[in-house]
Formats: sequence, C-alpha cells, structure tokens
Amino acid sequence: MNFDTYVKNELNLLTESDAIKSCLFKLMEKFSEQGHSGMSAAVVSMSFVSLVKDDKPIPDYLFSKKDDFYGGMTGRALKELIEVYQNNCKDCDKAKVLDYFYKLASYKPLTPLTFANEEWQLVQESKVTFQPVKSLKDKIVGFFRRLIFHKSFLSDSLSNSLNESMINKEDSLLFQNVRDFAVFIEGRNGKPHTIDAYYIRDQEGDTFTGSLTTSKGAIRHCYIKDPANMPKVCIDVIHTEVDPDTGEEKAGTGWWNTTIKDESQLEELEKYYDVEYV
Repeated sequence: MNFDTYVKNELNLLTESDAIKSCLFKLMEKFSEQGHSGMSAAVVSMSFVSLVKDDKPIPDYLFSKKDDFYGGMTGRALKELIEVYQNNCKDCDKAKVLDYFYKLASYKPLTPLTFANEEWQLVQESKVTFQPVKSLKDKIVGFFRRLIFHKSFLSDSLSNSLNESMINKEDSLLFQNVRDFAVFIEGRNGKPHTIDAYYIRDQEGDTFTGSLTTSKGAIRHCYIKDPANMPKVCIDVIHTEVDPDTGEEKAGTGWWNTTIKDESQLEELEKYYDVEYV
C-alpha cells in the first residue's frame, strides 16, 4: 500500500469535520509530493509539528546548503507545509491537526484498530503440510482442499472455513496489519501483538529499539490488550562495554551488555500489554 492510499483510507475512517479532513488531505498531499522517506520524513514531520505548535519561525540554518539537514531541503519543505497550513487550516483545531498529521506522516492509524479481517495481509507463507493420501478419491479431495485453502487466504486472510483436520498443526502463517505495520498475528487464531510497545533509553539519553532481556526472561511478544490504548513505553537501561570472554567491564572491546536500570518500569509495559517472556 502506497502512502497516498494509506492516507485516504485513514481519512475515510476519521469522524471529524470536513474542514479538518480537508486540511489534513492538503497537508499530506504536499508532504507526499515532497518525496520524504526514512529520516527526512521524521525530521520534517517533527519539525513541522514543533514550529506550528509554538508559532515559531523556521530557523535559518535549515535553509543552509552547507549544513547536515539535507542541503537546505528541510527548510524549504517546512516552508511549503506551513504555507499549506496557513492557507487551509487556520479555522481548525490546531492540536488535532498536528496530532493527526504526525500520525499519518509516521504511518500510524488515526482511529483504533478493529482487527477485522480486511485489516490483515499475509506476509509469510504457511509451512502447512497436508496429511498423506492413498486412494484416488483422497487425492481428488486433497486437491480441492488445497485449492480452497489458498483461495480462502487470498480473499479472506483470517477465514476459519478451513477444517483443522485438513492441515498439520504446525501452522506458521504470519499476518501484518495494513493500518499499523508494527502489529502482527501468528497463525489464523493468534492474538495481535506489536513490535512497537516499548523503546530503550540508555544512560546517555540515546533512544533505540531492539530486544530486551529481563530477570523474567527475554521479551518475545507484547500482546495488545486494548487497540485504543497502545502507548510506546520507555525502558531505561545501562549500557556497559565488556570483555566477551569474562563479561567484566572493559572499554574498547565493541561488546556491550544491556541491563535494565529499574525493572519496575516493566509494570507500566504490562499495564497495556500481555508480555510474553521466554
């Protein structure tokens, strides 16, 4: 799904005034036209929200061709977006517009996920194996079962029409939510989980994402309790460079040990998610 289609689909689900939806459409149209991706999308969207929120002018250095901000592109992009905002969004609720804009720019849904069938796409083929057949009748039945199986998952990702006895229990289908790409389901009857439930912040204040091991074990999945309440929880850690053989602290080895500073922060994570430890 391309960005423009994603925006249109989310705006169609949004129950806001026509003025707000029109404002958002024009902002996102300009944002898409500018061709952002990756870091530039993050820099421009965050900067736009900050500047408009506080009614601040665009800093001169963002227009400089000698700086690290994409040779002045950031300043020009922000100027265009602010002009669109000023011409189309002045009568709209600023807080709502900025919140919706940032979500759309980050490929995040504007309304809670529903987990309906149409929200899922198959991203990993099944390793399902059918039971061996012997007779000609069994072979014919097996052929049509396989045909139904593949058709079912192409047209209805979470169809339950397939008889469980037809397939091996080692069903490893993986589905991704088309409205929030950080949300997945393993198997047709799996529970939705997100890979965006928490982020890590080290002692230097740097933040990143990644796996995390606790005294309860490594965090495998964070299953969603309420799709309307899915915050990204901060977990503070201490990074220590260690000797890979002894585990003792030693600078210059390139091997790092990560320790959670205060595991009580996991309680905040567990408030919103059913955390699976392994």
